[in-house]
Amino acid sequence: MNRYTQFISFFTLTALAVHFFAAEGGFNPIFRDAFTADPATMVVGDTTYVYVGHDDAKEGQFFTVPDWMCYSSKDMKN
Repeated sequence: MNRYTQFISFFTLTALAVHFFAAEGGFNPIFRDAFTADPATMVVGDTTYVYVGHDDAKEGQFFTVPDWMCYSSKDMKN
C-alpha cells in the first residue's frame, strides 16, 4: 500500500468517524451545507471525490435520502 493510498484510507476513516460521532449533535465539519450520510471516497488522477447520501429527514422521519451529492477537491483543503 503506497503512501497516497494510506492517506486516502485515513481520510475516509476519519470522515466516517467524524460523521458518526458528530451526527448526534448536528455538527459536521467536512460537509456544512447539508446533512450527509454514508460517505464513499474515490480518487481519479489528482482529484478526490466524496459521494454522500443527502439525508433530508424532517421531524419524526428517519433515513429520507432523496438524492446523492458529490464533493471534489484537488488539494484536500478546498
